[in-house]
Amino acid sequence: MDEITYTIYDVAGLDVDRIRLLVHVALEPDNALTFSSAVVRKDGRGIVLERVFNEWVTSMWQSPSGRIFAASMAGNIHTAVQDTWNMTNLGERVFLNNIWGLNDDHVYCCGMDGVLLARVGGAWSRAEGLRGDLIRIGGTAENDLYILGEKGTIFHFNGSRWSALDSPTNRKLVYLLCVSKDLVYVCGRSGTLFRGSGNRWEQVRGYDSNLYSLVQFKNRIFVGAGLEGVLEVHGNEVVPFRKDTVAYGLQVIGDRLFAFGDTRMDEFDGQLWSRESFNFGSVIGQ
Repeated sequence: MDEITYTIYDVAGLDVDRIRLLVHVALEPDNALTFSSAVVRKDGRGIVLERVFNEWVTSMWQSPSGRIFAASMAGNIHTAVQDTWNMTNLGERVFLNNIWGLNDDHVYCCGMDGVLLARVGGAWSRAEGLRGDLIRIGGTAENDLYILGEKGTIFHFNGSRWSALDSPTNRKLVYLLCVSKDLVYVCGRSGTLFRGSGNRWEQVRGYDSNLYSLVQFKNRIFVGAGLEGVLEVHGNEVVPFRKDTVAYGLQVIGDRLFAFGDTRMDEFDGQLWSRESFNFGSVIGQ
């Protein structure tokens, strides 16, 4: 039997003493039919298995109240309140890429073939007016939402309708960071990094490698560049910040910055870095 591959896909938490890791499990990395997922909880005592999903869970988000939301390629949305998990089946086969929200009553989930779901007032409904595969969603308010689509498309919601913006690129965009209504960062393939809002964007240069994630930490903008480590935005360019790490994902929890990928996670308190590697096989198994 092939060796099982474990990959940290997402990280969520409100306190550094209690963090959840969304772990992707693959029997055959090139065969999506073998993919499953698990949520592993990390605290001061180590890691413990919290939930196993027999499906590919692609994204996880924690609301300010502490509720966990997770979305899967099987079209299911999983939620956890005080460690008790429940599943919502949407009644149709949809492929979900990303879940994110403002609070418990305003949660959004996007996916393939123009699928956008909104949870308002506790019930999920499907939004109209979008097309193509939708990769990531974010925003600053109910009337200021952005979605990244295929081939560099960017959509914006103004509170009443979705519209396609004049995108500055046709390269694949995979992540966005909404700092404010007037300052949004988007990144993606081959060093693509822009900032702006609406139809006005400027390029941030300096790197040719793929860029995977963005985060604001202590009023600084950091970029996850996978095996190239963590980068930082300085003026109109992006420069290396920490090379000795794997940073497919970045997340801020409390007063710490976390960089993660594969089976390890690096933690930065603003001055010093520390690293933790995880033996997921010991708690997840097959």
